[in-house]
Amino acid sequence: MTEHAAQHSLHPLPSRPLRIAAAQAQAEAGDVEANVATVAAMVQDAARAGARLVVFPEKLSG
Repeated sequence: MTEHAAQHSLHPLPSRPLRIAAAQAQAEAGDVEANVATVAAMVQDAARAGARLVVFPEKLSG
């Protein structure tokens, strides 16, 4: 076992599950402000639903 593996095997698993939200949105081409507002609203909604991680498509900023 490597030193790195040994160090990480000593840490307990997280005490709560990690809820992940996958978001899908239509980007407004060239309107970064609108796209950021959309992302912010979707992150807030996901957080209210218990998500601790939200993933978006790679080209959403427009």
